[in-house]
Amino acid sequence: MKYIFNNKGECVASSDSDVSQEWIDSIGGIVVESDKNYIISEIMLLDGVITVSTPQEVTPPKDDVVVTKVDTTALLNLLLEQQEALLEVQSQLEELKQGV
Repeated sequence: MKYIFNNKGECVASSDSDVSQEWIDSIGGIVVESDKNYIISEIMLLDGVITVSTPQEVTPPKDDVVVTKVDTTALLNLLLEQQEALLEVQSQLEELKQGV
């Protein structure tokens, strides 16, 4: 299996067939072949060696959690106003195009 790593060492793809060198170059990547099958989201390339990374569970502190009540009616009214304004601009653009 061929594993494609970007310039940060992150595995971005795998393939059992040839990979476009142009694409690899465009991401500053490298291809590493291996007889082992990996889950691409679990591996990194460190010092040229495929390394299985252990995902770390991140628990945000409770102080960082913010719950906000949203007034959906007010939000919808704002969206409708924006839509009306955009329709007006579109109408003005059409008038300008016809006048040219």
